[in-house]
Order: sequence, then C-alpha cells, then structure tokens
Amino acid sequence: MNQNGVVARVNAVVFLRRLTAWRAWKKFFAWVEKAFGWGMVAWLLFWLVVYLIAGFQFLVPLKTALPLEWLRLGAISSSSLFFAWLVLSTPRLPMVILGNRDVMRLGLGPAAPRQVLEYPMMLAISQQFFFGALLGGILWIGLRAVFLLEFPFAPVTMAFLFAARVPWQMTLYASGSRLWLVLLWLCSTTLDLLWGLGTAGAFLGSSALVVIVPILVFITGWMMFSQTYQATFPPTYLQHSLVLAQLRALGLLLMQRVVPPAGLRERLQSQLRTTARRKTWRIPAPPIRYGASAAIAWRNALTMSSWSIGQWVFLLFGLTAFFATSSSIVPNGFALPAQVLILSFLALPLVGSSLPSNTVPIRGSSLLLGRVGIGAGLVFLFGIVALIWLPSAFMLATRAIFCLVLLEGLQRWSKNPSLTQQLGLAAALLTFAPEALLGFLGLGQLEFGALITLIFLIYSVQSVQD
Repeated sequence: MNQNGVVARVNAVVFLRRLTAWRAWKKFFAWVEKAFGWGMVAWLLFWLVVYLIAGFQFLVPLKTALPLEWLRLGAISSSSLFFAWLVLSTPRLPMVILGNRDVMRLGLGPAAPRQVLEYPMMLAISQQFFFGALLGGILWIGLRAVFLLEFPFAPVTMAFLFAARVPWQMTLYASGSRLWLVLLWLCSTTLDLLWGLGTAGAFLGSSALVVIVPILVFITGWMMFSQTYQATFPPTYLQHSLVLAQLRALGLLLMQRVVPPAGLRERLQSQLRTTARRKTWRIPAPPIRYGASAAIAWRNALTMSSWSIGQWVFLLFGLTAFFATSSSIVPNGFALPAQVLILSFLALPLVGSSLPSNTVPIRGSSLLLGRVGIGAGLVFLFGIVALIWLPSAFMLATRAIFCLVLLEGLQRWSKNPSLTQQLGLAAALLTFAPEALLGFLGLGQLEFGALITLIFLIYSVQSVQD
C-alpha cells in the first residue's frame, strides 16, 4: 500500500507538471506570435548567424603566437577560481525557483522536492549548458587566433561546467556538503598540473579525456542535489520562490514598457533581505548632519554588503579586464570595443539603485554624490593597485568614474527603469567621446584634465538646477 501511494504521488506530480508546462509553453508561443511574429524571430536569428560568421572572419591570427605559459597559467588559475567560487559560496537565494502555481499545487503537497524541482532544474541546466557551449565556442575561436592552437573540446568542457553550477548551487543553498566538491577540485588541479587532463585540460591539449572531469563534476552535483532534496525543502525555499516569482513577473512588465506600482520592487527586495540565509555586514548609519548624500551612500553600501561571492568575483574580473584591455597584449582594433562593452556592464552595479518616485525631493547633487560615491571609491582604489603594472591605470580609473557620473545622470533623466542596459551602453560610449575628439585634434594629452572638468561641470549644473 505504501508503494502504491508513492507511485500515485509520482504520477500526480507528472500529471500536474504536464498540465502546467503545456499551458506555459502555449501562452509563451502565443505571446511571441502576438508581440514579434515567428517570421521576425527567424529573420533576426538568420542575421545574427551571418554577423557572427562575418565577425569571426575578421579575426586575423597573430604572426607570432603568444607564449604557451600564459595559456597554461590562465587556464589552471581560471579552473581553480571556478572551484574556489563554488566551494566558498553560500547562496542566499535559490538558483531555481517554483512559480506561484507550482508552490501551491506541488510545493505544499506530499511529493518529494526532487520530483517537484525536476522540470525547472532541467530547464535551468539546459540554459546553462547552452551558454557554456556558446562561451566555449567563442573562446575556442578567439584563442586559436592568439595562440595558433586548436581547442576542439573547449565548448563541451565549458558546457558541462556551466551546467554543473545549477545542482551545486541548489545543494549549497540547502547547506549541503562540500566534501565531494573539494575532492573534485583537488583531483582536477592534480590532473592539470601532471598531465593536463583536468577541467583546464580543454585549453592545454587536444585529448578527448579532458571532458571526463567536467562530466564527473556535473554528475556528482546532480547526485548531491537528489540526496539533499529527497525529503523536505530548505526552510525558506518556498517563501523565496514566491517573492522571486513576483520579481520575475515585474521584470517581464518592464520589458513590455509597463511601469509597476511605486515601491513594489523595493518592498519585495526587502522581503528577500529579511529572509536571506546569510547575514550581511553591519554598517552603522551615518549621522543626520552629514545630509542626504551620506544616507544614500549608506543605502548603497548596505546593498553591496549583501552581494554574493560571485558578484564580487564578477566585479573584480570585470575591473581587471577593463584595465588589461589597454595593455599591449590586446590588438588595437579590439581594445576600444572591449573597453566599451566591459564598462557598460560594470557601471550598472557600481551605480547605486534609484530611489522610489514617492520619496521626498532630494537635490540632484546629493543624489549624484550618494549613488556614485561608493562605486567611484572602489574604482579609484583598484586604479591605485593597478598602477603597479599599468602606468595608465589612473587615467582608466578616471574614465570609469566619468562613466558612472554619466550613467547616473542618464538614469534620472530617462526615468524609465526598463532602459537600464541601453543607458549603460550609452554612458560607456559617451565616456570615450572626449578621447576621440581630443585625439582627432591632436590634443590627446589633455584628456585627463577634460574628464575632471566635465565631472565637476556636471556636479555644478546639478547644484545650480536645484
């Protein structure tokens, strides 16, 4: 009888999941047909492939390959950082969530959590597998032009490593064991150092054996996930799923140019912070006499204190890549586009979040100092450290700070939260306008003074307008 009850629960989960998934896919296809049309989607995909092929054809291999020691050091270091990030991370929020309907129908039912999460886990793993394969393909083509070697197994290796993030992150969210992950880290590093057959082996050799360790990392992660979610959900998982599902719905509304009620996103995010599984740093509030700019900067510091290790690693790698693109290693044709693209992504988290529209009026200059101050300080400190190996680091830091100032002004001018990515790209493009203009006039040595003048000019204009 007990076995029949288990079979009945499994069949019920499968039945409800089939109904929910079919309804969701049907509505998605109807939305795509109504919003864009499948002909438009096919046309965009066709030209995307054409542009990618044309872009890869412009990659001219170097006449002399770069030293292979750089490749070996970079591959093994990146592999170790990947494992270190997984081992040391303590996810505050789940990577895979249930929708509101699934929480009520399945999450609160008698079915095992592993069965309930099987479908959304497969979706998340498929997405990460695709992005990993895409990134691996780009690295394969780019590194082939730099080191004049073939890396045929880079897409497969990156795909399995990206896919393995999903079950391991869900396991660590539930306070699962890290023992197997540490053992895999040691095994992979040993194989890389001795024979080049670990997770970094895809960039060290052409043997098909290099895919064994990434597959083992994925399989071990899935087994740990199945064991961790066999009996019950973590204590805060269902509550986090409800709030994150509402935040995801708000994101879809913003994509459709629908402005949600004022303060709704902030209230939902505050619920996540109060139920987070990891404590944030305690930052004392500044005295009232320091004004609104200090209060806004304190608010942004609280937000950054709740960042995960992955977000801080992304910021560190982004700043390193931004400063490294100005060195002689990167060809001149790729340096400027790379800096614009990296800066457009870095500026968004460094500029503090905007205030709700129903707050009291605050001077524009106070908003500028409060929202940009913390990010500008981090960039300035990184620039001082980068002076050790890059003489132009201070100039690059000034450009990045100027980009933060531009982005803050563009965000307040647009008053449209759905244009965040576009405004970041626009601010990054405008950042390099003084360099292009002064370089055209033969006055490139005046760029630093021009950027400092423009920053103070923008601040002065904000003060006068208020």
